[in-house]
Amino acid sequence: MTSLIQKLIPIDELKETVTRFPLSIICGIALFILLFCGNHEILDNDDEFIGKICAILGCGYFWFGVAQLLADRHNWSLFKQMAWAIPVMAGIAALIFTTGAWAMPLMFIMPALLLLIMVAPYLTGGDDLSFWYYNRQLWFGVIVSYAVLILFAAGLSIALAAIDKLFGVDIDWEIYLDIWMFSSLVLGAIYALSWVPKSFEFSESQCDYPPGFKFIVNWISVPMVFVYLLILYAYFVKISIEGILPIGLLAYMISGFVGAGVVTYLVSWPIRNTGSPQLRIFHKIFFPALIIPVGYHFFAIIERVMSYGVTEQRYMLLLSAMWFGFLAIAFTMAKSRVPIKAIPATLAILLVFASFGPWGGVSLSGASQYNRLKNLLIEHKAFVDGKIVKVENAQTTIPYKDRRSISSILQYLCRSDRDAMIKDWFDGIETWKCYAHDLTKEIGFKFTYYKTNAADSEYFSISAYDARNQSVDIQGYKTIAFDISLYPKEEDKLWKNAGGIKVHPPTNDTLENLGLRFALDKSNTIYIKLGKDIIKKYDLAKFLDGYKTSENLDYYPVLDIENDRISARLIFSRLSGEIKDGKSNLRNAHFKVAFTLKEFKEE
Repeated sequence: MTSLIQKLIPIDELKETVTRFPLSIICGIALFILLFCGNHEILDNDDEFIGKICAILGCGYFWFGVAQLLADRHNWSLFKQMAWAIPVMAGIAALIFTTGAWAMPLMFIMPALLLLIMVAPYLTGGDDLSFWYYNRQLWFGVIVSYAVLILFAAGLSIALAAIDKLFGVDIDWEIYLDIWMFSSLVLGAIYALSWVPKSFEFSESQCDYPPGFKFIVNWISVPMVFVYLLILYAYFVKISIEGILPIGLLAYMISGFVGAGVVTYLVSWPIRNTGSPQLRIFHKIFFPALIIPVGYHFFAIIERVMSYGVTEQRYMLLLSAMWFGFLAIAFTMAKSRVPIKAIPATLAILLVFASFGPWGGVSLSGASQYNRLKNLLIEHKAFVDGKIVKVENAQTTIPYKDRRSISSILQYLCRSDRDAMIKDWFDGIETWKCYAHDLTKEIGFKFTYYKTNAADSEYFSISAYDARNQSVDIQGYKTIAFDISLYPKEEDKLWKNAGGIKVHPPTNDTLENLGLRFALDKSNTIYIKLGKDIIKKYDLAKFLDGYKTSENLDYYPVLDIENDRISARLIFSRLSGEIKDGKSNLRNAHFKVAFTLKEFKEE
């Protein structure tokens, strides 16, 4: 058992790793201690200061690793290494502490640091084969490290759970979390760094290519890339014929495809000339084939930015388009002269550039959405002399598209901790809380939800959640049924999986065997079926006329229907759908019903 543990977690090598990467290990241990204290309520988990310190320590683990790799490569003294490593780390800390939306820069900083670990030893030299083998060793080690530590943490957790179950020790759940945090942030951090190569130059005889990788790359990865490439080009033809660009979809599709293709290109690089025919073709055509997708990618993301402004996600997509464009042109025009380290290195440079300054993703996104909101409010006379003014009949005078945009921007600013940008606008709120639903009421309308596939129609969602403590009169009805959910069906499929009822209290077997069911068709007609007979149809169009916006009600919408066979009161908890060309179209309805079957005689 001891020898097995030594093989899985070699203590001597781990000691050597701690000596080689001391600052990275210190950051990992400090992060564990902070999270441990938060887990046991020694520190406040919700304290923003603690959150920022944790983010800085996480960045420090990777950054000091990058600094050590550069020092190893260039034989720098400790003084020279620290002379520039510490100021850069101080800059990262200052960025996190001074940014209102302090967590946002991490979406640029963390990927940049990971990429820098890939390229740090090769920024000023090194051949392609050595670069490839270094990263092969590095990432293989990361995978092995965390696979082993998952087994370690899972095994220890299962052992504790068995002790708890068998002996009634009552082990707190916090202990389990401690195990997983220690495994990932201390043991995992050290073990992963132990796999980082100490040498950065490798001969061809040293750079073996795993046989398992050859099969995966030749017969799985490359064929899949070709399949997706054909699908993507077929989609471009469809877009060109129809002249309609899919909203919010195309840029993500292209990013996913190119990302997978780039990873396949890097992983398969050593066998580009000796692999399967499809692999050799892939290495010849992949980057030239990117030119058209990159053009569509730019068009798609710029169209979204022009329509809805910049957000961190759109900024990242624009950044990816620039990176893809560089790769497509550079590797097409001068493939033999561009080292493969340029692939991660250029992305790292773009991410570093995007992580700070007024041109950075966080600053530019906040300014873009702030200005869009201000212009919309000025246009509708809701912003005068630097203050919000309630607009009379704003629910109808402000178009749905603008209400939706105002609601979306306010929600974005609140969720990203940018409420300081708009706090002084709202004098009508005594105790300030950035909650978009309340802020839209100050403007004069109810929060309007955004629905990406309904660009020309208004989405509505009527919820009676606020009425959950209110009562509805059901006197005179014999039975009540709960939890009925209906979704519109085509007429010929109307009764397939139609909403049945749960009767409470159950009266007798006769009623349960009647088979009372409800259904909704696509013309907003609700059907009630008893056995094989449709005993009532009701067009909900008029009922829906009063609900054309998204809102929470402090009462239950009630619909009474009656004929010679049934008397029923439908009590709706939720109605949602869209309004197009002035007509409400239901997408779902949730309700309970109190009813009396007039033909049914209780014994």
